[in-house]
Amino acid sequence: MRAGHRVLTVEFKIKLLAPADGELLSAEATVIKAGRTLTAATINVHCTKTSKTTLCAIIQQTTICIAPTGNGLIRN
Repeated sequence: MRAGHRVLTVEFKIKLLAPADGELLSAEATVIKAGRTLTAATINVHCTKTSKTTLCAIIQQTTICIAPTGNGLIRN
């Protein structure tokens, strides 16, 4: 991302699949598509307890990158 640009969330959806009960919570993100302004990603959240790892959430996220206008106003 270039200096002065802002990132805003367009959509953020969480599917809770299992309780996040354990010693370690980890997430792995994958960018599905990075366009000129919109970026879509999927995040898998895993929980580990006594050496057993469980998928506890799936997140889908879309963000938009907004360029500065020079006058402090946001433009698309």
